[in-house]
Amino acid sequence: MYWSFNCDSSWLTFESPSKNREILFSLGDGLQSMTGRLGYVFAQEYKNHFLIQNNVISGCCSPPDFYLYDKHTGKLKEELGCILFYGKDKKLPFIISVSNSNYDTLSNLDYNSIIVYNIDKGKRYSISLPEGEIKKALIEADEIYPEYLFEEPKVKGSIITLTYSLNSESKINESQRTVRIDLKEYMDY
Repeated sequence: MYWSFNCDSSWLTFESPSKNREILFSLGDGLQSMTGRLGYVFAQEYKNHFLIQNNVISGCCSPPDFYLYDKHTGKLKEELGCILFYGKDKKLPFIISVSNSNYDTLSNLDYNSIIVYNIDKGKRYSISLPEGEIKKALIEADEIYPEYLFEEPKVKGSIITLTYSLNSESKINESQRTVRIDLKEYMDY
């Protein structure tokens, strides 16, 4: 993959070993100065795929969404939407997300599970959350995106710890929930 530029645009090109080229993304209308801050930004390479982060807005206000591409053909395999975690180590080829979280489904949804996606195996696993808890927390926090309820994931070996807010800081009772995920359980050697 490589970026190309001219006086008023930039574009990200995938080139396969057989020299087939595929333009994955472009910024035109003089937006080339935003390359790397707006639109596609490479995230991670895995065994047979590569992950692209798409910055929908430069700066604040909405989480990036992610796309999974076949690294042999450059073809889009899957639109993943917003995610909580992606493995930055090829030994942990995982993406973790909240169910139903993407820009196409910004409606009155319940987010009742966390999805663990083993990219190399092409398998998804669901971890249930208490029904309606995320939806209620979104209302309480006056947020649109469930990803903004979560703290930065903590990674220790194959254990991912996700902590999310349940209610506003002004409430003294239980204000957070923690989900520990051991990715070894989802390896399918």
